[in-house]
Amino acid sequence: TVSVTTMDNMFNGATDMNGDINGWDVSNVSDNFNNIFEETSYVSHPRPIFSWIVSADVSTSSESKIAVDLGGDQSANYTLVPNPVNSNTVLLVPKHSLVTRWEVSLNSEDQSMVNIPFSNNSDVSVCWNDKTETDSFPDKTAEDISHNYTGATASDSSYTVVVQGDMSGWNITSNTTHARPEKLLGVHQLGDGSLGMLNDVGAWKNCDNMVWTATDAPNMTGVTTASGWFEGCTLFNGDLSAWNVQNITSMAAMFKDCTNLNNAINIPICKTVIVKTGT
Repeated sequence: TVSVTTMDNMFNGATDMNGDINGWDVSNVSDNFNNIFEETSYVSHPRPIFSWIVSADVSTSSESKIAVDLGGDQSANYTLVPNPVNSNTVLLVPKHSLVTRWEVSLNSEDQSMVNIPFSNNSDVSVCWNDKTETDSFPDKTAEDISHNYTGATASDSSYTVVVQGDMSGWNITSNTTHARPEKLLGVHQLGDGSLGMLNDVGAWKNCDNMVWTATDAPNMTGVTTASGWFEGCTLFNGDLSAWNVQNITSMAAMFKDCTNLNNAINIPICKTVIVKTGT
């Protein structure tokens, strides 16, 4: 799809359209997205667009909504996030999705495997962005929510992974048997309201290669501790200003050993004092 320059009416009238079109690179299309899914049932497809690469020059509103006719009100459900590997393009992803980037190596099966660290029995769908089918994982844990990038090449050293669904229980510390902290290279969107993190210590602990560009807020309902969440994340310098932490009672060592942290930690609704190296 990278050579395509217009998508006007591409699937217009295709009433039986139900294919997996995730991971498309449409970066050479310049605003010509009109009526893509007009007269189709694709907007109710169980696997809507998870991730498209589009040109950074595509016009957007102040809310970063792409002007794509997805039928009905679907366009309001999507947003644009920076493409971590190409500043000339951005990623079109669902607002409620978790967008992360993971290192992949061809040296061994273990290093070519990516596990998404959910502790609870999550019900999620995942776009791995390697031209394979989108996977569904009903009632699964980190041991099961995995993918082997067997088709990777020497130039494919990392992949952006987009996750939708019930993503409660994210905690990389609790899942180090399967999820490798050093392989998480970036967190680019948390998903507005969909990521109810495990109420435990070390959500991102020791992710020392992680660059944080997400500016949205996770669902903090029922969360009372943020202890050690970013401990050992030496590259972390994220913007948490949208977070509501009014129910947090413990932030011990939340930013311990975050040696790159120089942003002012601006969390407007907060009962406790955040201490970078607190215990």
